[in-house]
Amino acid sequence: MKTIKQITAIALLLVLSSTTHSQNFLEDNGFKWTDKNEFLSVVNSKEEAIELCTELMRQYSNREKPLKIYELSKVPVFWWVKHPVDQSKVLIIYCIKYKDGYDVVLKEIKNESKYLFSVDEDNGEIIDFYYTKS
Repeated sequence: MKTIKQITAIALLLVLSSTTHSQNFLEDNGFKWTDKNEFLSVVNSKEEAIELCTELMRQYSNREKPLKIYELSKVPVFWWVKHPVDQSKVLIIYCIKYKDGYDVVLKEIKNESKYLFSVDEDNGEIIDFYYTKS
């Protein structure tokens, strides 16, 4: 019984440590909690936005493969990863052109298929962004 308590305590410390580290990363990179229940950071360029999204993905995933970047879109990054603590949730990571800069967003949602938003591209095409449960 004592061993189970020790394992539980160690697991809890690891979770709290990674959560604290992730929160520090968000704060250090200018992320603020918004009324839309998401973390938001505003950057000046597409390159900065893509780099910040890539760093977010490294924080929350051990994925090694390069992820798809949509250079010609107003939304060059739209990625998701399973929540590191709560497997019933996913984290949506994306950046979107807004005014003269880019918004970088980290949003937590339930692991269920869900429509998130639409974007009017410069070529007149409307793109709907969904998370589809895998």
